[in-house]
Amino acid sequence: MSAKHTTWAVIFAIVILLVLAVMPAQAQDIGGATSSALYLPSIERNFVLWFTDEELAQAQADAGYNVDEAQMHTNCILDVTAVPPYLYRFSECSQYFIHGIGATEDADPPHYILWRKLNDGNMHGIEVGG
Repeated sequence: MSAKHTTWAVIFAIVILLVLAVMPAQAQDIGGATSSALYLPSIERNFVLWFTDEELAQAQADAGYNVDEAQMHTNCILDVTAVPPYLYRFSECSQYFIHGIGATEDADPPHYILWRKLNDGNMHGIEVGG
């Protein structure tokens, strides 16, 4: 290969590198999804998925439960953003008290209501097992 070809190859490589350095990075659009639905930090910023004890109590009351009785049979998992003893936030709770059945802690298979906050911002109770 001649010196002329080598010079042009080096110049071409430098131009390509300069063009790539100037172009902004672009996120890939996978299947038409928007970038806010692809990246977890953005999802967490737009949809707070943790909830407080007051939100759980309100959801249990809205579902027709006696809150004091239901919470005696409820186990919760702390969210990673919780800072006990002064800031309690939960990622999910399992309520082992169900209408018409009573306490279900010893049920085999397990039977409980799973409380979570979904991306609509509301608490939802989902009956599991039974």
